[in-house]
Amino acid sequence: MVKKNPAIVIERNLNNMLKKWYQKGFISDKELWSLRIPSSFLPKAYALPKIHKEDIPFRIIVSSINTALYSLTGYLQDIISENILLAKSKIKNSFEFHNKLIGMTIDKIEIIVSLDVISLFTNVPLDVALDGLVRRWNSIKHIKEWIH
Repeated sequence: MVKKNPAIVIERNLNNMLKKWYQKGFISDKELWSLRIPSSFLPKAYALPKIHKEDIPFRIIVSSINTALYSLTGYLQDIISENILLAKSKIKNSFEFHNKLIGMTIDKIEIIVSLDVISLFTNVPLDVALDGLVRRWNSIKHIKEWIH
């Protein structure tokens, strides 16, 4: 049991940071008010059973909806997504994959592999994520002032 709600400190720090961003012109008045949280909750954790696996283990889910940082994470995700070049190997769906294969010659020793990955971001180790940011820094370096 949590005796003191740490969300209050997070809210205060977030709102102070957003005020600084606004004063420096990094965000607009509209963005300031959409990112500010007047009162928030702690993240909620719950478990979902993996009924397709032996002994039915649980998968822990942490929901950050209505927490102090929820709006900010979506906002920053949008900025990063818009400023990182997509990999040439990225394929949106099976129709696009099919269209890319038209007219292509596949050698007998080659193998085509298609992986359908969903929610991989939550499983990326921090060092790998940071390395990815460092390698793409030229695409997002104008954002660095926001962090300080």
